[in-house]
Amino acid sequence: MESTLNAHGLHVWQDNSHRDKPKASTYSPSERFFEDGTALNRIVLEAPYLARCSDNKTATLVRPRKYALRYPYMQINRPGMVSWLIFDLDHTNSLAWDDARLPPPNLTVRNRNNGHSHLYYAIPSVCTTENARDKPIQYMKAVYAAFAIRLDADTEYNSGPVAKTPGHPWWSTTELHNHVYELGELADYVDLEVTPWNKGPQLDDLPHSR
Repeated sequence: MESTLNAHGLHVWQDNSHRDKPKASTYSPSERFFEDGTALNRIVLEAPYLARCSDNKTATLVRPRKYALRYPYMQINRPGMVSWLIFDLDHTNSLAWDDARLPPPNLTVRNRNNGHSHLYYAIPSVCTTENARDKPIQYMKAVYAAFAIRLDADTEYNSGPVAKTPGHPWWSTTELHNHVYELGELADYVDLEVTPWNKGPQLDDLPHSR
């Protein structure tokens, strides 16, 4: 797999072996996963040390995160912590963020066959355990819900816990930038049902989403 720069200076991952469905033992993640400051490196740093992964959405295997990268599906956010807002687009417009006048995601991960995508937005980690503060969680959920509507994304997906693994040769991955968005920064682009200081909408808990 090789990274090339397109006309806009974005890293686009090229791999011609995806038709052969490479097994985890035969695919080696790009060195860019281990370059400080890249969006792909943040995938490694924020993933669970032992991450769920598989060659299908069930992700029934558990592997160390550096090995989980070899599978097309893996657990991106740690249990009880959300470091990525991930949107599941069940349509072919992977540039929906641009059409909706939203800020660009850090990563787009597109299915080569049907055009469906996952959009990754990096955020400062938000704790979602029972002992965490409720207001930041509800604020994050409100931002997620508003973005999902604008993107025409699956509103029930709620960032996983399992997503398409960026950089895997099954997918077409574009790395746009490495900026980490503050929730307030994202909120400026949408109308929220709540503010940081009010009770949030009644959404399913993120760790228990499908």
